[in-house]
Amino acid sequence: MNQHCLQTIGLIFIWLQVTFLWGNDLKSNEATSPHLLQSEPSERVTVEGNSITVTSQQGGTFSTQLRHNHSLSMEKALEFSVQLDPVKNDDGATADIDAGIVLGMSSPESNPDRYDSTDNKVLLELKEFADRYRFTIILDGQTISFWGRQRSEHGIPNIGTRQASQSYFLKIVAIPRGDQTGLRFFVEHGDRPLRLFKYADPEAKTEYGEFVTEWRLKRPLTENNYLGLYTRENGRAQRPVETTFSDIKVRTISIDDAEAWMSAEEFVMANLNYDHPTMTDVKAARDAGDMEQAKARLIDYFRTRQSPTGPDYDREMARATSHGKEANWREVSDNAIDGIYAKLSWFHGFSNPGELCRNNGLPRWDRDPGFLTRHYHWVVMTHAWNRTGEEKYAKRLAEEVIDYVQQEPTVFYNNPNLGGQLDVIDGSVINEHMLWTGNIGRRLELTWWQMFEVMRKSEAFSDEAIFHYLDGVIRQCRLLTNPTIFQEWDDSGFHGAMALTKSSMLFEMCDEAPLWSRIGWERINKVMDVQFHPDGSHVSLSSGYAWATIKGLEDFYLYVKKSGGTVPKKMEQLISEMYYHPLALTRPDFGNVDLNDGGWSPITHLANEAYEIFPERLDYQFFATGGKEGESPKSPSMYFPNAGHYVFRTGWGSDEKYLFFGAGPWGASHGKMDALNIYAAYGPHLLLQNAGRGAYSGVGNTIHAGKSLSFNVLSPDWAQENSIPHWKQEKAIGFNPPERRFKNDEYFGYGEGSFTYGWHKPGMHYQGKWVRQVIFMKGTDPKLTGYYVVIDTVEPADNRPTTWRHPWQLAAANPVFSQIDNSFRAVGGGVAMQVLPVDPDNNMSVRVIRGQEKPELLGWRVYGETADPWNVPTYEWQAENTFTKAWIIQMQSDKNDWPVQSVHVSSSVNPGEIKFEVRRSDGGMDSILRRTPGSKQTPFRGEEISGDVAVVSQDREGHEYARLEMTGGDNSVAASRGIPVTQYQPNISERFAKVRTSRLGDSPIGLDNASFEQPMIEKPSGTIEGWDSNSLNGTGTWPADQVGVKGEPNGNQVVAIHQGGFIGQILKDERGQPIAIAPGKTIRIHFHNFPHQDHRPINMGVYLHAGEGTAPQVAKAYSFSDDENNLGDQSAELTISSAETLSSYLPKGWENIPLYLKFHNYSGRIVIDDVQVKVVK
Repeated sequence: MNQHCLQTIGLIFIWLQVTFLWGNDLKSNEATSPHLLQSEPSERVTVEGNSITVTSQQGGTFSTQLRHNHSLSMEKALEFSVQLDPVKNDDGATADIDAGIVLGMSSPESNPDRYDSTDNKVLLELKEFADRYRFTIILDGQTISFWGRQRSEHGIPNIGTRQASQSYFLKIVAIPRGDQTGLRFFVEHGDRPLRLFKYADPEAKTEYGEFVTEWRLKRPLTENNYLGLYTRENGRAQRPVETTFSDIKVRTISIDDAEAWMSAEEFVMANLNYDHPTMTDVKAARDAGDMEQAKARLIDYFRTRQSPTGPDYDREMARATSHGKEANWREVSDNAIDGIYAKLSWFHGFSNPGELCRNNGLPRWDRDPGFLTRHYHWVVMTHAWNRTGEEKYAKRLAEEVIDYVQQEPTVFYNNPNLGGQLDVIDGSVINEHMLWTGNIGRRLELTWWQMFEVMRKSEAFSDEAIFHYLDGVIRQCRLLTNPTIFQEWDDSGFHGAMALTKSSMLFEMCDEAPLWSRIGWERINKVMDVQFHPDGSHVSLSSGYAWATIKGLEDFYLYVKKSGGTVPKKMEQLISEMYYHPLALTRPDFGNVDLNDGGWSPITHLANEAYEIFPERLDYQFFATGGKEGESPKSPSMYFPNAGHYVFRTGWGSDEKYLFFGAGPWGASHGKMDALNIYAAYGPHLLLQNAGRGAYSGVGNTIHAGKSLSFNVLSPDWAQENSIPHWKQEKAIGFNPPERRFKNDEYFGYGEGSFTYGWHKPGMHYQGKWVRQVIFMKGTDPKLTGYYVVIDTVEPADNRPTTWRHPWQLAAANPVFSQIDNSFRAVGGGVAMQVLPVDPDNNMSVRVIRGQEKPELLGWRVYGETADPWNVPTYEWQAENTFTKAWIIQMQSDKNDWPVQSVHVSSSVNPGEIKFEVRRSDGGMDSILRRTPGSKQTPFRGEEISGDVAVVSQDREGHEYARLEMTGGDNSVAASRGIPVTQYQPNISERFAKVRTSRLGDSPIGLDNASFEQPMIEKPSGTIEGWDSNSLNGTGTWPADQVGVKGEPNGNQVVAIHQGGFIGQILKDERGQPIAIAPGKTIRIHFHNFPHQDHRPINMGVYLHAGEGTAPQVAKAYSFSDDENNLGDQSAELTISSAETLSSYLPKGWENIPLYLKFHNYSGRIVIDDVQVKVVK
């Protein structure tokens, strides 16, 4: 690895003071001299030239200052760098070593050790783990490298990949800036300073701020600037650990040099492996001292090389043009030259002039995280140049490559779609310091190398563009190697793995290519293990993004074979099977089924590519030829147990029936809130669909798409499904699915699923279990007599009075309703469908909802960034306890051929039971029973039935010709919750309906009336009168004399909140009445004495909630944070949001909800005494 370190000028290293902490033995003031360090090192420190090796045992520390005061002059900058190997003698990194360099100490007596004090110190620290390293930057006690506010386990920017026997380059550059000092930090690579996020208001800890490559220290270093080194073993080492600081350099440089960055040419040339066989001529020129000639030879190599060859761009173009878009490739390319770019695909949804174009004519890369910054138009422009030879396309590509690499990562500081917050498109960070590299993977896998393979041969694609291109490859691959960005279950994880492996093959002379190859292959193997279920379905359960991984694997498989490589057997076996699941789900016209952003487009072209690779697969031939050739699956109806996908169909063709039932998990990454959703189609006619697919920007009412009310599912009181709290559990379910029954014979098909997470809306969680069961009634000729029965049973957790709804998302625009049977019909265009409700309670009504915005969006058809009103038939009914409803869905080309004539419901007294008869048009009858598994058996048609689902089919003479009886329901998802429905407790709006806004007096909140016999136990079990607390982490009061804190002024009791714990209570006025929410009201919380017993940083949040600690907040939270643990007298003010804002997320009646005050501790143990609360505005 090239460290790009500049040579030291006349530097002599002499340590002035060394401090050791060896276990519990302290050795200090061990004065040394240059002669002593070089010839008489101590037993724990070895010095060789400008290198020092420190040996530490468990719990040992070491720190030392460098000789001299390296104060800055106003005309020069200072550069301090080392090569650090934290654990030189332990490849497994089982030791826990912190090691770093220190700048900016104010006196020769200052101890560089971070754990001594962080005041008046600039620290750049590195810690090594088994597979990664982490760096930390601290400025005078303030951590600026990450802030410790990690929201995700993925995408942490101050982490990198550890390599065996690796050392790390650390450098700090200090630049005089008047009464301040500019600081630039370098870790591992010395070419560019780190980009760090500077919060506009550090105390507020919001996401507003800016990225900077130079941080300002609020003091000058022109008088005192002592430098140092330190290490600390944190108590895990099993044997002595060696830490080496080598190549230690301190030098004075000009400010211009300190501010300069490497050019793209210098950067690329500094990162080559000159010993690679392809670099013989380049190395010869370099060794002769002719770098210009070396650069020219490198360019010549890339322009003329015959091997390795890059991936073909026309394969990507073929996919992109498969829907009749090929004709406008010139329009796309010419528009790009004019700064107009497609936003909805490669070829349509063009931006307005100037919308995505800067004044200089080049793109606004920061404005579109999709097609623009994935650079799909580069492939189209490559096609345009290849077809026409017109230089304008090559020149424009060269300009865009140079511009993008110089700007990346791009930042949109005030994105209106994020409420004006910062939006980092890709390449560096998104949200609070979270790396997001999905677009990088897509670029290097799908567009960059495809473009470069062709354009490198064009003289109009300049040498400068080639250097910038290679510069961009290196920088993006470095980001991809960060171990925390790899999401093995997401398509972005696969794209990144492909990007690394392809780049290592095509830029093999880069000195980092072996690392890219190793990490890329490791991740590919991991992806193959975790992204495909045993039933062949992809973990995304997306009919679109599954293809992203499938086609990526396919491309890589073909590229490896084309390059003469060997495809691992594991990959070949997976690839040969991975197409089947998405192809098997296709509709009768071979169109896709829209699962998790999959879309409805035909996918015969994808099947054709699969068949070309595996010509022995006759089923792939069937899908590739639209059923004209090959062999169809053995059974048209099928069940994928890991995915939870059921398909009940008669076949593929113009008069075939189709119903999809999604009974499995939501799916990783792109999962929608569509548990137990169904779709239906007849031949080429899509009948039941969703409300559409919106752009990721979520503009206006397009946010409706993907929510459960945009599907064909149940909703209580407008509440919706919510996958966010359960996504990790959902991923596991795919590999370990629950027992779901499946039946498929001559006369019947059966499938089932359950939903147990409940429904959510602001301030409310409707809990319970919903079981949906689907029966395909095939009859004697399924194409003529077949229809579908959908049975919904809900066991609520309590008897809350609830209005239930079921919207039906139709493809048809104008449904027709029947007052006779409460059904609706969609007839026209060669197809007729009816949805007929089966309502044993006779309390169901139906209405069309169109363009509704409140209380929830419903009645919209979404496409990209537009949402148009759409007619959505919606059934409504009231329920307080367990209920069962059913639906008959029938479809034919003509309504006169519908197989169902009418439905007759029998009474039932058992919860969860429904019995009804379906009178068929052929004169026959189907008798259907559903009951709760394990419940008391009652006669059905005069006989005992052991199953929980039963169907008896009779012909017109009354003779039974088919019977379905499903047993084993006790052990399936259809089983009862087994928990009695409880008495409903009123929600916060109802509970505090009589609350009136009042004023809080200046009275302290009482924290007394509690004590503990053993005050130092880790999880106290006492209670505080009037206060809630979480029992898991423990919260309680402590006698003052036992915690070392005097309880002033009201008694000898204080409260201690353990790490992760909280306390909270409803605020009351001087009359003991709850204080209601009032928009704009400000509450001041005054801590007269805020001590902290442990030597850990204070980190506590203060929150105002709507009525209870789990309800939404009504004001921006306040945070206390102090590393020195001596806050003392402190106040926090929380101002309640506006009425408009509160109404947008609180339940109806929020004006009567009281305020709930909560203190939440995030550090060690916090001790609080004498808290006062009052209204100040």
